[in-house]
Amino acid sequence: MKKLFILLGILSLSVSQAQKYNTYNNDNADFPSANVLKYSIYSIEYKIGKTKIEEYIKVKGYTVINQHETKDSHHYEFSVNDKEITPIDSFCATLGYVSSKNLNSYNNESKLSETRLELERLENKKIEYEKMLIKIDSVKSEKYYQHWEKIRDIETEIYNARKKINKLESVKNMYTVSIDMNDDQSSPSSSKINYVHMPGAEYVYQFTETPKQGVSYAAYSGVYLKYLFTKGKSYFSLGDLKAIDPVKTDSTAIDEIFTFTFGQDWYSRHLGRGNNKFCNLYIGYQAGYSIAYSNRATKGIPFASPSTGIELFKNKYLLFDTNVNYYLPISSDNRNLRGWRLGASLNFTF
Repeated sequence: MKKLFILLGILSLSVSQAQKYNTYNNDNADFPSANVLKYSIYSIEYKIGKTKIEEYIKVKGYTVINQHETKDSHHYEFSVNDKEITPIDSFCATLGYVSSKNLNSYNNESKLSETRLELERLENKKIEYEKMLIKIDSVKSEKYYQHWEKIRDIETEIYNARKKINKLESVKNMYTVSIDMNDDQSSPSSSKINYVHMPGAEYVYQFTETPKQGVSYAAYSGVYLKYLFTKGKSYFSLGDLKAIDPVKTDSTAIDEIFTFTFGQDWYSRHLGRGNNKFCNLYIGYQAGYSIAYSNRATKGIPFASPSTGIELFKNKYLLFDTNVNYYLPISSDNRNLRGWRLGASLNFTF
């Protein structure tokens, strides 16, 4: 009978310890290793940027814990203490356009305090069971082995608690820094079209560079309907310009220009890529077809216009934009029709 009690005690202890070990490992699987700071960077000098990162890691003596490379991207992951975060932030800004910066921080102080209290409770509990074990008369009794088994369980819990405290203290001031370095040619703005639906209106004022009697007037103005269909941005516009102060006796001069336009704009890589709320600078072009009217004739004129502008204000609902472009008609009257166009437009999300 005594041998049976001893065997049952040993088996019970083994099962109990295995259960506690598995429980601890499952809890530990979700435990954060450190604070995580992630950078996503696009660079027009991808190879140079990659070399700069590798030299920086080497000079600082960081240990790379994860690294992988594709044709147009490179991933680095390494650990640093919290005092080195600010210099790394400044360094990343020199590599190119930082498209995203994400910080996942963990406050482990409360867990550390709770685990220390638990450790203290377990150590006191172990002392009490050891005192009770001494008072038991026979080491071969069932009660003795029950207390002995309980002490072994408590020791396992104490070990796990100390192990958890060590891990919490080891990551207390540590960060895992992740840098994704991407070739600018693979950036979302150049490889992915983001469609939007933003109708609106634009006021246009045109100065004719060399007006000529019988051909053109010095200035035209009018309103266009403007429709943006990509975030990039690409758009169509349709509108009518009329001559300012036309001369009634000049029947052959163009006094009205009806225009259909397609345009595209691009943002600066170094000025926020159009993600700013205010003052996004861009360059672009316009191309289209004009129908010019006079009292005696109507003619079709294709044209092209290099352009530049500033988005004065932009959010996901509204865009207030100003631009200037140089109107270049492809016709024999180019010299007397070409000139500067100023525009101000307002578009909204539909």
